[in-house]
Amino acid sequence: STQGVSSAASDVYKRQGWKIDTLIVSRNQLADSPHLTRAAARTVAAGADVLEASDKVLAAISRRDNPQPAIGVFRQHLADLPSLDLGKDGLVVALDRVRDPGNLGTILRTADAAGVKGVVLIGDTVDPFSLEAVRATMGSIFSVPVVRMGEVAFLKWRTGFKLSLIHI
Repeated sequence: STQGVSSAASDVYKRQGWKIDTLIVSRNQLADSPHLTRAAARTVAAGADVLEASDKVLAAISRRDNPQPAIGVFRQHLADLPSLDLGKDGLVVALDRVRDPGNLGTILRTADAAGVKGVVLIGDTVDPFSLEAVRATMGSIFSVPVVRMGEVAFLKWRTGFKLSLIHI
């Protein structure tokens, strides 16, 4: 899930292949917010559900004392290798067996800021959709394509192009 809703953000979600299932909106703020009303209408037009909830319920769902007036629930979406548009000088970050979800989320956020074309998760890496990982991305989970693959598949894939490896 992600908190907050904007038209620009929903366009990014669609371009990256994300599909919203449910939008949970603040019952107290829906009538007074044209922006929230438009977001709810776009959600219904996309074939998803809109649920009105109290601020107390939104706080419980988001695990925040002062939640945003909307929480979007999206289907998990992993990219596949052929869909990565690397371009001429595309940069890909490959991560091998990352164990901490907060670190993974921070790396995804940093990759987004650096213009990375995709992040490849190799081997037994933490779930990029865990609450802690998604929260740490601060929304970048929707902007950077994420691919999961095993070590053998990654080594085979990377032989197909010129690749600079930076070991940290």
